[in-house]
Amino acid sequence: MRNGIEAHSLQSSFSETAVGLGLFFMCLIGGCGGGNSGSGGNQQAAPSNLVYPQPTIKAVVGTAIQSDAPTVSGTVSGYAISPALPAGLAMSQSSGMISGTPTAVAASASYTVTASNSTGSTTAAIQIAVSSAAPSSLVYPQTTIAAQLGSPISPDQPTVTGTVTSYAASPALPSGLGVDQVTGVISGTPTVAAASATYTITAANSTGSTTAAVTISVLGPPSNLVYPQATITASVGTAIQPDVPTVSQPLTRVTSYPALPAGLVLDQTTGTLSGTPVQGAVKTTYTITGANGLGNTTAQLTITVTESSKAFLELGHGTAVTALRTEGNRVLSEDESGHWNLWDYTTAQILASGDGGSGQIDLAGQVAVVGTATTVQVLAAADGSVLGSIPSGAWWLLATDGSYLCTGSTAALTIWSTAGVQQSMRAGDYHAAVAFAAPTRVQVALGPAGSSVIETVSAPNGTSSVSPRFSGVFSSWFTDGDRFLTTISNQVWTYSSTAVQQAVVTLPSVFGLTGQGNWIWTSPVYVGSPLLIYAIGATTPTSTFAVNGGLSASGLFIGSLSSPETDIIDLSGTVPTLTKYTTPPSGANSVSTFAASSATQWVGSFASGAIFDGASLSTTTRYFGYGTTQGIAATPNLVALSTSTGKILLLDPTGVNAIASIDFWAGPVALSADGSVLGAGSGWAATSTADEVNFYSLPSQKVIGSFLFTYPDVPDFTLSASGTTVGIVDVAGAPFGARYASDLSGKVSWSDTGIYAPMYLSPDGTLVAAADLPLNLGACGPLPTTKLYKNGALVTTLSAYGEGWIDNGHLLASMWSPGYKCLGLAYDGSTIYDPTGANVATIPPTAALQWTTDPQFPTTSTVFDPDFGHNALYSLTTGAALWQAPAQASPGCAVSGAYVACQVGHQVLLYPH
Repeated sequence: MRNGIEAHSLQSSFSETAVGLGLFFMCLIGGCGGGNSGSGGNQQAAPSNLVYPQPTIKAVVGTAIQSDAPTVSGTVSGYAISPALPAGLAMSQSSGMISGTPTAVAASASYTVTASNSTGSTTAAIQIAVSSAAPSSLVYPQTTIAAQLGSPISPDQPTVTGTVTSYAASPALPSGLGVDQVTGVISGTPTVAAASATYTITAANSTGSTTAAVTISVLGPPSNLVYPQATITASVGTAIQPDVPTVSQPLTRVTSYPALPAGLVLDQTTGTLSGTPVQGAVKTTYTITGANGLGNTTAQLTITVTESSKAFLELGHGTAVTALRTEGNRVLSEDESGHWNLWDYTTAQILASGDGGSGQIDLAGQVAVVGTATTVQVLAAADGSVLGSIPSGAWWLLATDGSYLCTGSTAALTIWSTAGVQQSMRAGDYHAAVAFAAPTRVQVALGPAGSSVIETVSAPNGTSSVSPRFSGVFSSWFTDGDRFLTTISNQVWTYSSTAVQQAVVTLPSVFGLTGQGNWIWTSPVYVGSPLLIYAIGATTPTSTFAVNGGLSASGLFIGSLSSPETDIIDLSGTVPTLTKYTTPPSGANSVSTFAASSATQWVGSFASGAIFDGASLSTTTRYFGYGTTQGIAATPNLVALSTSTGKILLLDPTGVNAIASIDFWAGPVALSADGSVLGAGSGWAATSTADEVNFYSLPSQKVIGSFLFTYPDVPDFTLSASGTTVGIVDVAGAPFGARYASDLSGKVSWSDTGIYAPMYLSPDGTLVAAADLPLNLGACGPLPTTKLYKNGALVTTLSAYGEGWIDNGHLLASMWSPGYKCLGLAYDGSTIYDPTGANVATIPPTAALQWTTDPQFPTTSTVFDPDFGHNALYSLTTGAALWQAPAQASPGCAVSGAYVACQVGHQVLLYPH
C-alpha cells in the first residue's frame, strides 16, 4: 500500500509538471497577460475561513495531544505558525494539522496560523498551554508513626513521581504535627495526646493528585482506668470472664498491689484481667496501676477466690427467657443473663449452650444464630457446632430459609454466607434501616435509598433496585416479608414487598399494628379490650378475640400468654382460629416468651426460665430444663431442690446423682437433720384455691402431714431438725397473723396471734423462740423482744431479737438500741442465750450478723445466713465472715456437709466452705 501511494504521488507530481510546462509554452506562443491585461485572464482566489476544531488545547507533558486538523476555503499552498509551538508539538506545512507529544511545560499562549497561496492568506488563532503531568506514587517511608506527647517525631519525607505544587493532610494532623506544603515532610512535636488514626496525605498539581495513608498515634499519660467488673468472685479451677478495662491512653506496663491471686494475670498493654485461679483467696481489694512511661493511672478491683466448685445440676436457664425460636426438631433459647441453649425438641435435651449472648437469636433451615456484643455466631442446627462468625454491625438478620446472613452499619449493608464469608457489600448508611431477609434478597425500608421507597438487594451478589415511592410512613414488614404496612394517623396502606399498593383502609386504632400472611391485626388498647384481626383491605374485623395477656407474633401464629390461660391464634387458614390452653402454674413467674413453627409445635417460657412444650398442655406438660430453683434444703447426704417446673428434686451431693423427684409445685423446702422428712410449701405457685404445706416421709415419698390455707395465704414454715415439729407463721391468721407449733398431724403445742414476726424451733422441737417487732419500732418506742417457751409454757422474755437455735441449749439473738434521735435502730452485737434466758456468750457488733433470716448452723461455732446480700458463713465467736457465696449466686444457698449448694446462673453448684 505504501508503494502504491508513493507511485500515485509521483504520477501526480509528473502530471502537475507537464501541465505547467504546457502552459509555459502556450505563453511563449500566444503570449500571457499579467494582472488585468486582456479580458480573458483568470486570477486564483486567496484562501479564507481557516477554522481549527480545537481553538484551545490544554496539553500535558508526556501525553500526545489529539491532532487538530483545520478546515479552510480555497486553495492553500502552505501553512505557517507564529510563534513557534511548544517543544514536542509541530504543524504540517501542507495540511496545517497540529499534533505531537509535548516535552516541556509551556504557559498558555496564543499562536497564529497562516494559510496562504500566491494570491493571499487567511489566519486563525490557537490557544495552547502545556502543564505538568499529575504526580503519582506518593510513598512515605514511615507509614505508622507512634509519637509521644512533647517529643519531636523523626521527619517523614516522602518520595513521589512528577511535579508537586502542594501537599495537604485530611483530617488535620494531631496538634503540633504538620505536613510541609512544599516538600510533604511530616514533622513536629505533638502537643495533645491522640488515639491512633489514619490520615490521608494528598500531593497535587494543577493536573491532578496522588495520595498516601499514614497512621499516627500520640501517646500521652494514661487516665480514667475503669474495669467493668470491679468486684469479682472466682472459683479455683474455673477461668474468670476476662475483665477488659477502658483507659484514655495505651499502656506499656500494668501491675497490681498486692499481688493477684495465683493464676490470675494482667495483660501488660491492655490491662485485661484474665486467668484461672489455682488456690482460694479471701476477699481483698487490689490496686491496679497502668503506666506508659509518661504517667500512670489506677483502679481498684475486689477479688474473692472460692475453692473449686462442682456442677450439681443443669437447670437450662436460671433467669427469664427473653428470646425463643423453634423450627424442625430444634428449639433455641436465650435468657436475660445472655446464656443460650440449643435443644432437641423431641428429647428436650441440650445439644449445645454458651454465654455472652446479646439478646438476639434466630433459627432457620440448617443453622442457628446467636448474637453477641461484637460478633454473630453461626451454628449447625444439627449439633451446635460452630460454622463461622461475622461482625455484628448495628443489626443483623438471618434469611428466613437459613441461606445467608446480612448486617447493617453506618458504612454498608453486607451479605455473608453461613460459614462467615463475606459475599457482597453495598456502601451506604444502613444502621437505622428496617430490613427483612427473604430468600435470595434483602428488602430494605428506611435505608439510604430514601424513606418512601423499598430497596431490594439481591443475595448473595449485592445488586440493587429501588421501588416506586409509596404513601404513608413505613410501619412494619409482615412476618413473612411478602408485604409491608405504612400509616398516617389511622389510615393504613398495605403494599407488596416491591411497593405495589394492595389496599388502603382506615381503622379505629393502629396500636400494635402487625401483618401476618393475609391478615393485619391491632393489639388491645387497654386491658379487657379485644384483639381485632382484619383481612387485607377490610375495615370490618374478620375475627374479634378476647385475650388475657400481651401478644407475641411468631410465623403465622399469635400467642397471648398469661396465667392461668394461654391463647394461640392460628392465621394459616381461611379464617383465624383461637385455641385456649390452661397455662401451667406460674404464680409470680408469669409466661414471658413464645415461638411457633406449626399448630402442633409451639413453645412458651416462664419468667423463671422454664420452657414448656405448648402441644403438651392438653395432657401432661413437658418442659425443657427446670428453670430457677425456688427453694434449697440440705443435709450432709441429701439436697432437696424445688424447681419452677413443679418438681422437687432429691439429689445425692456426694455423687451428684438424682435420687428421686416429687411432683409438687413447691416454693420453700425443709429437711430434717437425718433427711427422713421433707417439708414443702406451695404458696408461690398454687394449683387451686388453696395453699398447702406438705410433709413427706423419705425415701418412700409418702405424705405424712398436710396443712391447708385459704388462697392467697402464703405461710412461712419451719421444720425442727428432728422432723417431728412444724412451726407456722400464718400471715392471714386473725388478728394480724397467727403463729403456732404442732406435730405433723396438726396437734398444736404452742400458739399466739397478733404478731407477724419469725418463730424458731429448737432441733428437738420442744423449744420455741417467738420474736416480736413492735409497730412503732425505732421511734423511741419498744425495742425488739423474744419470748422463750418450753413445751408450750413461757419461760422468759429476752430484750433481744431471736434469730435461731444453734442447738437444743443455745439461741442466737441480736441486740438493739434506739438510733440517733430515734431514727431507726442501732445494732449492739449479738448474744447467745441458754433456754432459761441466761447470757452464755456475746459476739462483737459486725454488720454481717444483723437480721439473719432462716439461719443454718453447720456447727455450734458457725452460722450460715442464706438471705439476700449475705449468703455467707460467719463465726459465732467473732462475727467475721468465714466464707461467702459468689456474687452471682441466687439467695437461698444451703449447707450440705462440707459443701454449700447454690444456684449460680443456669446451674446449681457445690462449693466447699
